[in-house]
Amino acid sequence: MNKRIPFLAPVLGVVMAGLWCQGESRGQVNERGTPAPFGARISAELQSIQDIYTNYPSVMWCPACVTSSPPCRVACYMVDMTAIARFNFEVANEYPSPRTLHFNDGQRCELELRDQSGTVVAAWSDGKSFTQALNSLTIEPGQRASFVLEIPLKDREGKQLNGSYLVQAYLLTSTPGLQRRSTAVTQISVALAPQAAERSDDESGTEMDSGGPSRAAR
Repeated sequence: MNKRIPFLAPVLGVVMAGLWCQGESRGQVNERGTPAPFGARISAELQSIQDIYTNYPSVMWCPACVTSSPPCRVACYMVDMTAIARFNFEVANEYPSPRTLHFNDGQRCELELRDQSGTVVAAWSDGKSFTQALNSLTIEPGQRASFVLEIPLKDREGKQLNGSYLVQAYLLTSTPGLQRRSTAVTQISVALAPQAAERSDDESGTEMDSGGPSRAAR
């Protein structure tokens, strides 16, 4: 059940802006030689790959013993089975001239998870570092900048999320008037798998390959 914040007509074409919201661009003006009005004809859309996710308890994983001479001693590891949510965030230029967006550092966008009280429990930028350099991005007429954002579904204290969450994405542009118009929202639900599920998997004797269990979106 994705939601979007439309601001005029549908858009055409896609300009990939990169997974880490980085890139270079050029500034341009409209046909009259003046910049486009602040925020004019900018629209944003946020889509989640799926609406419902499940967080599973961490599991112990031990690699296979590769020696035929006992005793076999291998290190075991706790594997985090927190689900990872994936989102597509797009900002479209519906103005007849290119729009140049300016940024104060390497982070061009942000994505936040808010609980039912409106508190931000996690953000895409948590734990990340970005280049400290001014940069810009140009979106041509009828095209859009597209960002793929992934975030583990746990709060800033490392506790797995459980419940319904509002997801909000927006550009961190320093260009006046554009941050509000480049904001989009959607909603996801997160459930905790019962502890019995872990015991059931252990008793079934299911073997894991040497790469260990996956914690991709569930």
